[in-house]
Amino acid sequence: MSLHLAAQGGAPPLDAWRVLPSTEKASCSAGITSTKILEGEPRLLVKDGSPRHDELHACHISMDELLARAREAGLADLARVDRAHLETSGKISFVVTPGERR
Repeated sequence: MSLHLAAQGGAPPLDAWRVLPSTEKASCSAGITSTKILEGEPRLLVKDGSPRHDELHACHISMDELLARAREAGLADLARVDRAHLETSGKISFVVTPGERR
Protein backbone atom coordinates (compact mmCIF):
# COMPACT_ATOMS: atom_id res chain seq x y z
CA MET A 1 0.00 0.00 0.00
CA SER A 2 1.41 3.37 -0.89
CA LEU A 3 1.88 6.09 1.69
CA HIS A 4 -0.50 8.27 -0.31
CA LEU A 5 -3.33 5.74 0.04
CA ALA A 6 -2.55 5.11 3.71
CA ALA A 7 -2.65 8.81 4.48
CA GLN A 8 -6.06 9.10 2.83
CA GLY A 9 -7.38 5.95 4.51
CA GLY A 10 -7.88 4.30 1.14
CA ALA A 11 -7.20 0.69 0.26
CA PRO A 12 -4.99 -0.64 -2.49
CA PRO A 13 -6.61 -2.19 -5.57
CA LEU A 14 -7.91 -5.74 -5.11
CA ASP A 15 -5.03 -7.07 -7.21
CA ALA A 16 -2.65 -6.11 -4.42
CA TRP A 17 -4.39 -8.54 -2.07
CA ARG A 18 -4.12 -11.57 -4.37
CA VAL A 19 -2.34 -14.41 -2.60
CA LEU A 20 -0.84 -17.55 -4.12
CA PRO A 21 -2.56 -20.80 -3.13
CA SER A 22 -0.66 -22.56 -0.36
CA THR A 23 -0.03 -25.54 -2.65
CA GLU A 24 1.86 -23.44 -5.20
CA LYS A 25 5.57 -22.78 -4.86
CA ALA A 26 7.01 -19.59 -6.30
CA SER A 27 10.22 -20.07 -8.21
CA CYS A 28 12.66 -17.88 -10.04
CA SER A 29 14.03 -20.64 -12.25
CA ALA A 30 14.15 -20.19 -16.01
CA GLY A 31 10.90 -20.88 -17.82
CA ILE A 32 8.58 -19.87 -14.97
CA THR A 33 6.28 -17.07 -16.08
CA SER A 34 4.27 -14.75 -13.89
CA THR A 35 1.11 -16.41 -15.24
CA LYS A 36 2.26 -19.80 -13.93
CA ILE A 37 3.01 -18.31 -10.53
CA LEU A 38 -0.27 -16.41 -10.25
CA GLU A 39 -2.59 -18.97 -11.81
CA GLY A 40 -0.77 -22.21 -11.03
CA GLU A 41 -0.77 -25.31 -13.19
CA PRO A 42 -3.29 -28.13 -13.61
CA ARG A 43 -3.02 -30.81 -10.91
CA LEU A 44 -3.22 -34.53 -11.70
CA LEU A 45 -5.95 -36.03 -9.49
CA VAL A 46 -6.43 -39.46 -11.14
CA LYS A 47 -3.81 -41.52 -12.96
CA ASP A 48 -4.67 -44.79 -14.73
CA GLY A 49 -8.02 -45.02 -12.92
CA SER A 50 -6.50 -44.60 -9.45
CA PRO A 51 -7.15 -41.49 -7.37
CA ARG A 52 -4.01 -39.70 -6.20
CA HIS A 53 -5.03 -39.16 -2.59
CA ASP A 54 -2.06 -36.89 -1.85
CA GLU A 55 -3.14 -34.49 -4.62
CA LEU A 56 -6.81 -34.67 -3.63
CA HIS A 57 -5.85 -33.77 -0.07
CA ALA A 58 -3.53 -30.95 -1.21
CA CYS A 59 -6.32 -29.52 -3.40
CA HIS A 60 -8.97 -29.92 -0.67
CA ILE A 61 -11.10 -32.24 -2.79
CA SER A 62 -12.83 -35.21 -1.17
CA MET A 63 -13.40 -38.54 -2.88
CA ASP A 64 -17.14 -37.84 -2.72
CA GLU A 65 -16.62 -34.56 -4.62
CA LEU A 66 -14.39 -36.25 -7.21
CA LEU A 67 -16.93 -39.03 -7.77
CA ALA A 68 -19.77 -36.50 -8.02
CA ARG A 69 -17.88 -34.52 -10.66
CA ALA A 70 -17.15 -37.76 -12.56
CA ARG A 71 -20.86 -38.65 -12.53
CA GLU A 72 -21.70 -35.15 -13.79
CA ALA A 73 -19.30 -35.83 -16.69
CA GLY A 74 -21.14 -39.08 -17.45
CA LEU A 75 -18.57 -41.40 -15.86
CA ALA A 76 -19.90 -43.92 -13.36
CA ASP A 77 -16.54 -45.51 -12.61
CA LEU A 78 -13.07 -44.01 -12.16
CA ALA A 79 -11.56 -47.21 -13.56
CA ARG A 80 -12.53 -45.88 -17.03
CA VAL A 81 -10.60 -42.64 -16.40
CA ASP A 82 -7.07 -42.47 -17.79
CA ARG A 83 -6.38 -39.04 -16.25
CA ALA A 84 -8.31 -36.41 -14.33
CA HIS A 85 -6.88 -32.92 -13.94
CA LEU A 86 -7.94 -30.07 -11.69
CA GLU A 87 -7.67 -27.12 -14.08
CA THR A 88 -6.63 -23.66 -12.93
CA SER A 89 -10.25 -22.57 -13.42
CA GLY A 90 -11.39 -25.08 -10.77
CA LYS A 91 -12.99 -27.42 -13.31
CA ILE A 92 -12.03 -31.10 -13.29
CA SER A 93 -11.25 -32.50 -16.74
CA PHE A 94 -11.56 -36.25 -17.29
CA VAL A 95 -9.68 -38.12 -20.00
CA VAL A 96 -11.27 -41.50 -20.70
CA THR A 97 -9.08 -44.56 -21.30
CA PRO A 98 -8.56 -45.03 -25.06
CA GLY A 99 -11.23 -47.32 -26.52
CA GLU A 100 -13.76 -46.42 -23.82
CA ARG A 101 -16.79 -44.25 -24.42
CA ARG A 102 -18.80 -42.16 -22.05
